[in-house]
Amino acid sequence: MSRLPPALLYLTIYNPSLRLSDPVPDDDEDAEEQAHILFYTSRERAVSRDRMLRQVGLAKALINFSEMFVPEDACDNVHSQSRRMLMVSPEPGFWIHACIEVAKTPRPPPPANKGKGKDKGKGKSAERSVVYDYHDGSVHDLALRAQVLRGYEEFKLTHGSFTSILDTLGQQALELQLERFFTVWAWMWDIQEDAEFSSCLGVPLHPLYKSIGLVLDDFVLDHPFLKNCAPFVLAYPHIIPSTNYTTHPPSSALPFYVRSRLRITPTPPQPATPSEHSPTTSKPGTDILVSSMNATREAMEATGQAFVAIGASMDVRKWSWPGYLTFNKGTPRKAGAQEQQPTDVEKGSEKVPAESVAGEPVPRVDRDSLHEAMSTDGIGAHHEEETVGEENASSTDSESASETGEITADADVTLPTPDPSPPASPSTPIVHPPNLNVTSPPSPSSSQSTLPVPVPAPSFRAFSLQFSPHDDPLATAQRRVLYITKDQLALAFLEPTPTTSDDDSAALYQASSALLANIQGLIDHDEASAIETPLTAAKILQPKDKYVIMAGKDTTVTSAEFSSHSSTYLTEAS
Repeated sequence: MSRLPPALLYLTIYNPSLRLSDPVPDDDEDAEEQAHILFYTSRERAVSRDRMLRQVGLAKALINFSEMFVPEDACDNVHSQSRRMLMVSPEPGFWIHACIEVAKTPRPPPPANKGKGKDKGKGKSAERSVVYDYHDGSVHDLALRAQVLRGYEEFKLTHGSFTSILDTLGQQALELQLERFFTVWAWMWDIQEDAEFSSCLGVPLHPLYKSIGLVLDDFVLDHPFLKNCAPFVLAYPHIIPSTNYTTHPPSSALPFYVRSRLRITPTPPQPATPSEHSPTTSKPGTDILVSSMNATREAMEATGQAFVAIGASMDVRKWSWPGYLTFNKGTPRKAGAQEQQPTDVEKGSEKVPAESVAGEPVPRVDRDSLHEAMSTDGIGAHHEEETVGEENASSTDSESASETGEITADADVTLPTPDPSPPASPSTPIVHPPNLNVTSPPSPSSSQSTLPVPVPAPSFRAFSLQFSPHDDPLATAQRRVLYITKDQLALAFLEPTPTTSDDDSAALYQASSALLANIQGLIDHDEASAIETPLTAAKILQPKDKYVIMAGKDTTVTSAEFSSHSSTYLTEAS
């Protein structure tokens, strides 16, 4: 039977110290308890208030009971056969309570009951109820706690701390911001995929973080105003921190947020040559499928360009002529008879089309509808009308020149060559094909009025986040983060205070670009030297070490081969 992964049942955030601002109604005994709940979401779309209050009340009771024995260390998790209850207090007075259902596997149904009478009814009811085997080791308390705290740190980074929002904006604003953030976060939380324990310990350091960190520290020394800005370099999925960042990290969620915001991804592998077969090809028919898709795409593009060219060279006024665009179907010819062409009879300034040709009626066509169908974007470009006489004259000359040079592409498909086309009526616009090669010189007035637009100097990109001082982690304030990207690297730091001048910012941008180019050169040189190093039998036969070491606050040293999705991966060192 298929195993069902662990899943979130409900998530709530509450503060037992909150009180109602309005008087408590006499007939509502649970109003005070409900005022404690700031946010609640459940896998069940509709949950009654009584059930919600019971779930939050159970968490409060467990915490209060555990504080009776150990006041400094309250209860943070409770295990049952099918569930895992987690209680985390990120700020004084505020609690995040999550209930998670562990992974489970449905048992095979029991054999059908062959008895008679009342036993049949019992057998049917037993078959309807599914019995599960629960796997308690599918989730880990420390991993769940780290993931919940990371969600809190991300909220604090983007919105501010719970305490600061409650003091400055009030309880309703706090509830609104919690609803907008944690509703999305809770149901994007994939507990099984996020079970990689190394990611819960922090961001992995780059293998060359020691040597490149010295280059980054020299860059900070050359620009003293970056001393308290915590600069760091992201090289997906690693981080290269400076000494200032390691000493005073601004937020544990900042590297993850910047990495998700910049969408830094590793360089895709180069496609294999036709003579070489890629070793990563999973299916033998992939190359054939890709080539057929490319051929189909090229054919569609060519067909679309042909239709555009045909539509741009056709004249809408000719569609009402017999034999035009019929490819000799529906208009039989008689041998030895000269083809008669439709002519228009001019009456003053009006033009009336001929009603019949060789005794056959000419079908009338709605010219306005045809013109509207042909005047879509990308088919033709409409030229501005100056005078009706000049436009009619130019169109007559161009049409006669193009019609005399027509050449049939197929012997079976021939287009009739009519007499010089009748002049267009003033109400019928002309569709001219766009001229891509010939450009008209600008007029003196337009050249004088058009001034060159100055190109702005390159500058840092920025976004605003919430940061707190080290002595008061609950007092968050808004501050901008400046960053620059180059290839697969990104340099980010807090905006200097006070802000620098425009000249200093331009010089800092140029120096930052040169720094990223220097770091990329060091990484490329290390990769090239690793490839050139010959492999020995000892290196091939010796198994590679797999480890993860917590190097500092929110940073780890991890081997590339390390994986920790097992239920017994945690080992604490004494």
